[in-house]
Amino acid sequence: DRIGDGIRKPHDLGLAGITLTIQKLRNGNPFGHIRSATTDSDGDYSFAGLAADTYRVTEQLPRGEILTTPAAGSFTITLSPGQNSRGNNFGDQIAPTPSLAFVTRAAAPFSTSASPAGLLFV
Repeated sequence: DRIGDGIRKPHDLGLAGITLTIQKLRNGNPFGHIRSATTDSDGDYSFAGLAADTYRVTEQLPRGEILTTPAAGSFTITLSPGQNSRGNNFGDQIAPTPSLAFVTRAAAPFSTSASPAGLLFV
């Protein structure tokens, strides 16, 4: 998700090698065995052979990235017999580099000015 808006656009390419997990839910709580899948070169994934039930799908967020969608951080999916669920896309964005400043004790009690990257001074 290049611009971090949580909406997949043509320029938002799928990511390969991302691990996703699925687990049954009982009364909204994880229950039973956890299964995992890895995204292919197009960013697609699937969990085959699931019984009709309610599941939670989560993503292991790659290091240095932030999740833009879904807002809840996971998808809850209820499957009926023979049903498929599509479009459960996770949005990842490279975490922005923090804009840093340092605080000086000048005339104003809290004035800020530009600082070398990666440092915060008080």
